[in-house]
Amino acid sequence: AREALGLPDRLGSGSTDANAAAALGIPAVAIGCTRGEGMHTERERISLEALALGCRQIAALAGQLPTA
Repeated sequence: AREALGLPDRLGSGSTDANAAAALGIPAVAIGCTRGEGMHTERERISLEALALGCRQIAALAGQLPTA
């Protein structure tokens, strides 16, 4: 999906809300779709430009999933 959007491969580490599902034994995938600051606080902010790109990445990924 990133290649289709002309984006380079990039690996990183971090914490994700998918940890809650994984802790319960529920398979989860985390897809970073934005950048921001102050996560889970009253001052949480996200970059709208990065969010728009993240949405395009998710749409491209969904388009690659097999259909039933």
